[in-house]
Amino acid sequence: VGEKKTFTGGIPEIGDPVYYSFRLSPDKSFPDHATMHLENNPWAIFTPHKKLAPGTWFWQYKSNKTDWSPVLSFRINEDTPVFETPTYDELLAGIPAGHPRVLVPDGNLENLRQRNQGGEDARQIINRADEMLSVEPPEEKLGVPTKKGTTEVQNNKLALDASKYLGSLAKQGLDPLTKAYVLTGDERYARAAILWALKVASYDPNGASMKNNFGDSECMYQMAFVYDACFDLLSDEEKELLRKGIVPRADRFYQRWRNMLEAKVFSGHIWQHILERLFKTSVALLDEVPEAKTWLNFIYEVYLARSPVLGPDDGGWWNGNHYVELNGITLMDLPLYFKLWTGVDIIRSPFYENIPFW
Repeated sequence: VGEKKTFTGGIPEIGDPVYYSFRLSPDKSFPDHATMHLENNPWAIFTPHKKLAPGTWFWQYKSNKTDWSPVLSFRINEDTPVFETPTYDELLAGIPAGHPRVLVPDGNLENLRQRNQGGEDARQIINRADEMLSVEPPEEKLGVPTKKGTTEVQNNKLALDASKYLGSLAKQGLDPLTKAYVLTGDERYARAAILWALKVASYDPNGASMKNNFGDSECMYQMAFVYDACFDLLSDEEKELLRKGIVPRADRFYQRWRNMLEAKVFSGHIWQHILERLFKTSVALLDEVPEAKTWLNFIYEVYLARSPVLGPDDGGWWNGNHYVELNGITLMDLPLYFKLWTGVDIIRSPFYENIPFW
């Protein structure tokens, strides 16, 4: 039973929300003492997070609008591969409490600076940041097309391209400025990054910058990037302005995907950049906005359940080499963060072992 989701003007409206319950047991009568339960979950995923004993397991699901499904079953053999994962609470416990935590996920800022001192990557980032110190942040009107097409389809494509362009302009300044500040501690970079981020926060989150979901997610993430990296330099008013720019975008992505992405089998679009950007936005805003904990919970569970979304065990990628590149950050960054924060190596799987040979 689908929810009545609408996004008029970019604002999520959820009518008749659907919640799922699930139970799993080695006994088809589902006795309480031997049954794993999930009650009224806002998305359609259940992960046991622990090894299941060999034998036949029985399961059922229902929504708040349906009765229990027929009893379904599967069998665990002695040689069934084991994939134990930490619970979401265990993941949360490993995330640093302070800031920055997206660029410094182990919480050791001085170590990051020492390791990169004099490095070529750091030098290039700082050089780009130096160039951006004298550049004004982009105006919102750059996200509106300057010419018209001859059909509605052409006009829509022009609007999508202009919106994506605005997001890319925001990244062009904010990415090097924010990273240069984290690498050097030089407040000139932080002040410029804050200026740029506040300009992006002044855009209507349901306006031109929202039209293309790549541009929308880039604006969201770059503001969160600054919120996290420059946290101690931001005033309370500036933090509030940034949150007002970030939260509507992030919650729109979450509401659009919840009860959708779990079962969207053949599309890799969201998995290219957008999921990774919402993941890092959620991490940046943990303890700052209550919704961030929910966004991160959904991303963690859907990642464990579905990734690699278009790659089978032989290491192939159904829609070709270029999309491996486009999905590369999501495929590598998320499990590396999870490993750092939980100690469990999610990359230890047939897909990751075989993709270099493919």
